[in-house]
Amino acid sequence: PGCSEASPGYFIDDQAGNDASDGKTPATAWKTLTKANSAPLKAGDRLCLRARGSWTVQLKPQGSGSSAAPVVIDKYGAGERPKIAAGASDKDAVVLENFAYVELNNLEVTNQKATPGDYRGIAVVGRDAGTLNHVQIRGCFVHDVTGEVNWIGGDVADNAPGVTFRT
Repeated sequence: PGCSEASPGYFIDDQAGNDASDGKTPATAWKTLTKANSAPLKAGDRLCLRARGSWTVQLKPQGSGSSAAPVVIDKYGAGERPKIAAGASDKDAVVLENFAYVELNNLEVTNQKATPGDYRGIAVVGRDAGTLNHVQIRGCFVHDVTGEVNWIGGDVADNAPGVTFRT
């Protein structure tokens, strides 16, 4: 149960979309993820990104699904996965914060910075939210994340870009 052009949901098209539209069909799709991030998603909703689309900003959807009807975030149309590249000031490219019963499918995610740091491709975060059930990530291609790993212990001779021992 992903996205198709006939699916009920919200559609985002980086080329032909318009944030002043209702977003409910491919013909009336929104253009930006900023608009998508402001729409509270509820049980059974779909957030559908155009195949081959590309955005340079964080995807941080709001809401939650239910056990009977998760929220599905997926691509629609034929072609390559939609690409989300974190913006210059974004620590995470995709954030699911306090979001339960969600299925994230078929996205390409990057977060490449000039130097390694505390960066992530997809972050699942629970802040005083209890248990977050049914968070599924499928068919996503996460690459080129300039993250940093700090290990307690190890030999400093093994330090490499993005990996620091004995911190």
